[in-house]
Amino acid sequence: MGAQLHISLLGEFSLVFQGKPVSSLSGDRPISLLAYLLLHRQTAVSRQHLAFTLWPDSSDSQARANLRNLFYTLRQTLPDADTYLAGDSMTLQWRSDAPLELDVAEFEAALAAAQSAASDVEKQTWLETAVTLYKGDLLPDNYDDWIIPLRETLRHAYLDALHQLMHLLEEAGDYRAAARYGQRLLQSDPLDETAYVQLMRLHAFSGDRAGVRRLYETCVTTLRRELDVEPGPATQAAYEQLLRLEAPAPSLELEGRPAASQLRPLPLPVPATTFIGREAELAHVAELLAEPTCRLLTIVGPGGIGKTRLALQTAEGHRPIFADGVTWVALTGMQTPDHLATAIAEALNYRLRGSTNAELELIPLLAAKELLLVLDNFEHLLPAADFLTRLLSQTTAVKLLITSRQPLELQEEWRFDLGELALPDTLTAESLAQNSAVQLFVQSARRVSTAFTPTDNDFPIIVRICQQVDGMPLGIELAASWTRLLSCAEIAAEIEKDLDFLAVSLRNVPPRHRSLRAVFDHSWQMLTPDEQQILLRLSIFQGGFTREAAAQVAAANLPQLSALVDRSLVQRTAVGRYSLHNVIGQYAAERLQANAAAYTETSEHHSRYFLSWLAEQDAALRGAGQKEGLTAVATDLANIRTAWQWAVAQLQTELLLLAAFPLFYFFELRGLLAEGEAAFSLAAEKMAPAVAADHQTETAVCAMQIYQAYQGFRQGKLAAAETVLRQAVDQLHSLTANTFLSHGLCYLGLVEWSLGHFAAAVACLEKSFSLATEQQDRWGIGTAQVYLGMILHDQGRLDEARQQLTAVQPTLKQVGDPRLMANAWLISGRINLLLGHLSEAEQQLLACLETTRETNDPNSITYATHYLGMVKQAQGDLTAARQFIEQSITLFTRFNDLVGRERALVTMGFLEIECGNLEAAHDHFLTFLRTKERIHSVRYILAAVVGTAVLQARSGDPFTALVWTLSVLQHPGVDWEARQRAEALRPSLEAALSPEQITCAQQQAANQSFAAILAHVLNQ
Repeated sequence: MGAQLHISLLGEFSLVFQGKPVSSLSGDRPISLLAYLLLHRQTAVSRQHLAFTLWPDSSDSQARANLRNLFYTLRQTLPDADTYLAGDSMTLQWRSDAPLELDVAEFEAALAAAQSAASDVEKQTWLETAVTLYKGDLLPDNYDDWIIPLRETLRHAYLDALHQLMHLLEEAGDYRAAARYGQRLLQSDPLDETAYVQLMRLHAFSGDRAGVRRLYETCVTTLRRELDVEPGPATQAAYEQLLRLEAPAPSLELEGRPAASQLRPLPLPVPATTFIGREAELAHVAELLAEPTCRLLTIVGPGGIGKTRLALQTAEGHRPIFADGVTWVALTGMQTPDHLATAIAEALNYRLRGSTNAELELIPLLAAKELLLVLDNFEHLLPAADFLTRLLSQTTAVKLLITSRQPLELQEEWRFDLGELALPDTLTAESLAQNSAVQLFVQSARRVSTAFTPTDNDFPIIVRICQQVDGMPLGIELAASWTRLLSCAEIAAEIEKDLDFLAVSLRNVPPRHRSLRAVFDHSWQMLTPDEQQILLRLSIFQGGFTREAAAQVAAANLPQLSALVDRSLVQRTAVGRYSLHNVIGQYAAERLQANAAAYTETSEHHSRYFLSWLAEQDAALRGAGQKEGLTAVATDLANIRTAWQWAVAQLQTELLLLAAFPLFYFFELRGLLAEGEAAFSLAAEKMAPAVAADHQTETAVCAMQIYQAYQGFRQGKLAAAETVLRQAVDQLHSLTANTFLSHGLCYLGLVEWSLGHFAAAVACLEKSFSLATEQQDRWGIGTAQVYLGMILHDQGRLDEARQQLTAVQPTLKQVGDPRLMANAWLISGRINLLLGHLSEAEQQLLACLETTRETNDPNSITYATHYLGMVKQAQGDLTAARQFIEQSITLFTRFNDLVGRERALVTMGFLEIECGNLEAAHDHFLTFLRTKERIHSVRYILAAVVGTAVLQARSGDPFTALVWTLSVLQHPGVDWEARQRAEALRPSLEAALSPEQITCAQQQAANQSFAAILAHVLNQ
């Protein structure tokens, strides 16, 4: 019994039951639900997923309620609903075994039958069935997000079927039918340049040059109107060649193809997939082939990069350009170079006469032909390259397009290096939708799982997968093939673990393309033993390497490196810089690690080279070359990390001491505080058990602890930093390591300053200054003096601070460190702010920003932004003040500088008071004081307590406000700014109280600990 229910989703929706149209089922929502269930009928769909899909902007409860109502409506309007619909509390489903005629299913079945057809005639029949079934796009009036990718997939399949029909009918000589399908193609996609070229070719074959001109003019007009672009180079070249076509051709009225010349090339392979992306590459190849002097063009790239697919697309577009067509020669199965001429003859469908020398028979045959020969996968036939030279020298209009993993190294050769698919710069919906790598993944996934519809959460993971395989099309396709079993996140995790995961078992995929390992095994076998060893050693590099590094670490000279570049195993990424693809590097690294001795030796060379090189960058990082030094270190940071980790694991004390400060200062200048703390902490921990061995190890442990503690302090770990720094400094006093002792004292001084221990801070910095002077360390001298000026200014000793900063200027100019100069500008600006010299303060803070513009120092930029906010507040521009201070809070948070963030929060609290936003001010102060991440920076706690005292007074409690204010004033850690605020507040509080109340407040402030006062503040 046939199906009683007939549903059409292509074009206009229709539902016919028992031969009669059903009109009761109408409206966007019921049809959308019906379509979703039909198109996902092989599996049950969760109600929650359906609700979110159909009502993405509604709450969960509302969406679920909508779904219940809609499903009820569908059951009421669909005839014999129980036969077709199934549902429970969790899922809904269209019963897959229910008899049904669905046009989408019939369309897909016809396409599948065409692909497996045994003959061109059978294939043509099925394709004609498919395009007849396609009445229009999938529910074109439905704009739900879920249906758009499915609609595009079906539309692309339809357009591809039209292209295939045109190709088959042209090969059969039925130009009239081919032209009809070409017109349908242009009606569906008037921007398809390939369709214009195919139609122009049909008219040219009929001798209809006027028709060629009309079509080209239509193409030009349409592209200009719709896209404001001109036709691509391939289209322009095709048009010019077709106008010059001299061979007589039949009219479009003729059904059969005329007798051809002696050569009737085999048809081009029909691609199994849609061509995605590579528009720029396709255009570039077309431009090169259009060059009269370019007769041999090699597309070079690693296995799996898409050389064959690009060549096939190029071949298809150039069929009308060459009077004798395009011939495809597949070379994969050829074992010996001697058979190349025979393979070309077979592709030309020419039977050799049995001559012992196929070359002597073939070349004269091609002498007068205008032909493009495409030789695919040539890399294993390089000894036969000389034959190509002879072929070109004895023909006049034959051109060769070759794909190979390495160039042929012929004088006639033009080389086109094919790289990976570009990855999206951003994760916006628009960039993802237009990105070729993402499109390829989604299309490949839908080939194995038609229900695959990526969610918003999937897209970043898809980008990550594409990054893992370096945009290699084969890698993307292999990864996507797993979507029928695994989620995108699971696929990404598996790729990280195992290269062998990227494999398929499809019978019609060449063995060399069934896995990435097979691709690389093939390339590996083509290398000499020396090249194999160099490639293994190069895999130790992370993020690329220079020629010098390759020589020092991998013993690779320039010819050897160039050979690997030519074989597409190493790529040149910039002037003097090289890299391996991620997956090639992973493959080579596995082989290297399998040889323990080779891996150890290579790692040792790598670590020693990069840590020694990093030590050489110290002068640049601390001087006028800071910008260049930062760029150089950032470029090789991945290598430096690996080198550091190896040296730590192997307890390479000497290397670690050499590299410690430049690595620390790089992390400091780039705001990588957490990474720096972790790196030095691990080093100190690993070396600690060996301290008794020698003084060098003991010094190294102390140095690591100093840098670890300071970068921890910047993140708010004051107490721990003070403890570790004191221990390290005490230990270094007994060693002859004055450089590290000077650093330790300097950073301990900054911690003491933050804790409000001003005398101790000054003492530490003065000792650091003395040690730096003894060692003639100008950078250490300048650093100590700048920080001394900062502490003096916080104590209110503004004249002394200015003298200190004036005295250090010659040293700063000699050193040339932008960070030090910026710090000096910062403190000078702060001093002038406190003195009320607002214009001068603003100029100095802007100078600070200008100084660090090129180095992009986050510390200096953030503090300057914060102080500019304070200047604007003092100038009365509260709107600008808010913008600057909010920006500084964002920056402090981004760089995990919790010390600076606390300062900015307190500043914002006082700004809110001035703006009259007392509740907001209260929130800022109390949020800061109550947060679990509070770092116990006494100076800022005292400032916040002054702010809460202002709010307490305005709430009508001047007595409590006075107690808190007096408590701040008598605290030894109060800085000058907080003292000034408290002193300014005190008279107004006392004026609101009686003498007895004032005395009582003084007694309470004197008798209570600050901890008790703070607890009282927090409980208000």
